[in-house]
Amino acid sequence: MIDIAAYRQAESIARQSLNSWRSVQAHHPVTFAGLGFPTSVETIRELSMFIDTMQENRFDPYMVELGGLSDDEMRLFLSSLSSFVKWFTMTFGGGQIPIPLSTMIAHFALFRKLMAYTPNARILEIGPGCGYLSFFLENRDKVTQYCQIEVTQSFYLLQHLINSFLYSENFVDRIVSRPTAPTAELLNQHNISHYESEMTPTLHYSPGIRCEHFPWWEMGELADRRFDIITSNANFTEMTEAAFRSYVTLIARCLEPDGIVFAQCPGGGTLPITTVVRTFEALNFGVLLFASQVNNQPLVVPNIILVREGHPSFSRAPRQLPHTPFVSEGVEWIDRMFRVSLGARMRSRDEILKGVEEHLGRYIA
Repeated sequence: MIDIAAYRQAESIARQSLNSWRSVQAHHPVTFAGLGFPTSVETIRELSMFIDTMQENRFDPYMVELGGLSDDEMRLFLSSLSSFVKWFTMTFGGGQIPIPLSTMIAHFALFRKLMAYTPNARILEIGPGCGYLSFFLENRDKVTQYCQIEVTQSFYLLQHLINSFLYSENFVDRIVSRPTAPTAELLNQHNISHYESEMTPTLHYSPGIRCEHFPWWEMGELADRRFDIITSNANFTEMTEAAFRSYVTLIARCLEPDGIVFAQCPGGGTLPITTVVRTFEALNFGVLLFASQVNNQPLVVPNIILVREGHPSFSRAPRQLPHTPFVSEGVEWIDRMFRVSLGARMRSRDEILKGVEEHLGRYIA
């Protein structure tokens, strides 16, 4: 478990190892800074103010985009919200618990699209925001590898707390490095007669890792990994151009030939969208979709799908995206990602809140 002091210490050590201040400046969250968003906190309790942010007032629009929830989807959504309530209570205490319907349904929409592409996925998420995709991926055994990379201290700590709760011993935070043979332990072994108490025995235990968390300064550690899906949480246009080019370079190295890059929103920053598209195209990526509507179904925010040369659907992408919106015709798996689920129906806020209460088995005051 990391805390604020541990994060700051690790980031300070990382900064000291860099050769240029420009590397730090490149990964500065400029859009957040311009908005006055708290990119750092002084106490863990302050993280509670990020519980339902960046997706405000989008519950109803996302419900419309999804075409409602099927019974199975409703059960998953209620189960994930119940897990959120338990996590919140453990982290911040009980009482009047905020239920982040808008932010959770936005992440559920992302989850459903990714699983429609392939449920057997290794996933890299760039900038997880509140980190709520974890609530839906945690019980998916076929998602064998889920990695997150985050640049903002406040969001990083929030994601860390959620992942620790959900994945338990199957979660690894790359800020934490535990030496295999602590010096103090070795000294104790050489001076065992000096201690009156019994030496505590040890055994080796290395649980399987399903979720890994990376700070911005460790992004190079992902260079030799391979992912079937790389998703960006509304931040392509919010990066500096230098940082964005670094991430696109990483994506080009990490993405499997038949993998996809998916962004449910390009972000609300100042980096021109033409720069985003052309940077990908320069590394042999093609845009299959960049639109706010698919199959006459309106989307809450523009969605982007890119594939690299070698993907079976790459030929459907124009050699240079001429305009937006753009939707490739005849790509079955894109239609599948945005298809309304069988038996789906619209669900109200009150119906969901009541369902969470019933799922928890007790009344939430």
